[in-house]
Amino acid sequence: MNIEQIVKEVKAAQAAGKIDFVDGQMVISTPADLTIGGYFNSSVMRHESVIRAIEEQDPEKEIWLRNQLFMTGAVYSDQNYVRMMEARDHNLIPDAGINAILDILFRTAISKVSNWYQGPIKSNVTPGSGWLSNWSGATGAAPGAELVPTTEYTVAARVEAVFGSAGSKKITTSTPTRFTMAAGTSGITLYGSTLNSVSTAAYNATDKILAAATLFSTAKSGLGAGDKIDIEYEISGASS
Repeated sequence: MNIEQIVKEVKAAQAAGKIDFVDGQMVISTPADLTIGGYFNSSVMRHESVIRAIEEQDPEKEIWLRNQLFMTGAVYSDQNYVRMMEARDHNLIPDAGINAILDILFRTAISKVSNWYQGPIKSNVTPGSGWLSNWSGATGAAPGAELVPTTEYTVAARVEAVFGSAGSKKITTSTPTRFTMAAGTSGITLYGSTLNSVSTAAYNATDKILAAATLFSTAKSGLGAGDKIDIEYEISGASS
C-alpha cells in the first residue's frame, strides 16, 4: 500500500470513528489496518573512573571524582566514558497525543509542531492515557515529576529531540537527546521519559502536546554528577 492509499484509508477511518488505542499504539481499523506506535531507546554514559569508585564501594571517592569531571572539563567529552543501562521500551501515546497527531495530519487550520523535547521522568509512575501537557505541572496534582533543569542537569530547559527524515515507514531522532547530570547531583533515579511540544519543564497548562511517554522496564538508578543520559525516540507505522 503506497502513502496515498494509506492517507485515504486513515481519512475514511477517522470519519467512521474506527481509530482505537491498543497497548500504547494507535490502531486504525480499515480493510487494511494501519498501526502507529513508538519506542524510547535509552542509555547512560558514565566515566570509567566513577565506575571503578562505585565498584570499590568508596562513595567519598565517587563524589570527588564526579566533581573533578566538571573541574577538569572531562565531562564535555565522551572520552573514557562507558555506555551502560541500555534499554528499549515501548511507548504509550496518550489520547490527547493521538488526537493531536490526527489534527496535524488532516486539519488544514492546524500548524505543524516545530520542535519536540524530551522530559525524563523521575517518579515511579506509569503513564496513563489521560496524561496531558501538564503531566509534571508545577502546581496541582501532577501525575509525574521530571528531572529539573539547571539544578539536576546542565541546561535551563528540556532538551530538544531532533528528528531525521522518515523512511521505511519509520521516523526517529537523528541523534540521541542528551541530559548531562549537573555538578553536585547524586542518588537520582530515572523511571521513564516523555516527548513534549514545549521546552518548559513542569509545564502547567494543557494547551501543548504530550505525544508519547514510557516507563522504563528497568529504572536507571544511582545517577549523579557527570553521568550522561541519552534518549532516542522512534515512531513507525505498519499496514496489514
